[in-house]
Amino acid sequence: MSSDYFDPAARDSALLPSEQQTLNEARRLLANKKPGQAAPLFAKLAEVLASAGQPQHAANLHAEAAQSFAESHNEIPALTQARAA
Repeated sequence: MSSDYFDPAARDSALLPSEQQTLNEARRLLANKKPGQAAPLFAKLAEVLASAGQPQHAANLHAEAAQSFAESHNEIPALTQARAA
């Protein structure tokens, strides 16, 4: 496992600036108790990282998406994201 696995800055470096803004927005929404709005953003970014050859980092974002969907009582996407993680 790479040393940057648990380093959010290293994970985020694989994102383009516009994607980084999306990640920041998802985190802001989550902090403001809006997990239902944050969840699809996390899921989309997870796919971006998976496509960029960052499967461990993608898994972390899939897990964040799963948690966010679950918190918003949206069970089917939560399970889908959990499986992807």
